Amino acid sequence: MVLFQRSIKNFSVIRRCLRRFSISQSDSRQILRCQRLKELVAVSAAASLGSEYCLETHIEGAKRLGAQNDQILLAILIGASVAETTALSKSLRIWERSGV
Repeated sequence: MVLFQRSIKNFSVIRRCLRRFSISQSDSRQILRCQRLKELVAVSAAASLGSEYCLETHIEGAKRLGAQNDQILLAILIGASVAETTALSKSLRIWERSGV
């Protein structure tokens, strides 16, 4: 439940960040924060695809931009859960079609 609450909070932060970024690009702190969130999203995507090279690259990028270890771990867990959900839904559809 705590992980779910954190992910909901992170999604709202991303939305706010993107809104602020489009309004005020001159604020360097906001730009840095948006870049960090973009790297965390890339970490999530790499985790869901299982790409080791991309994970290494984007984890280093996120760290360089100031992401904390728990933020990176959460991004990995979210990406992994997306991949698991996809695998499960495909598997259940095939199982259902088999007439079991």
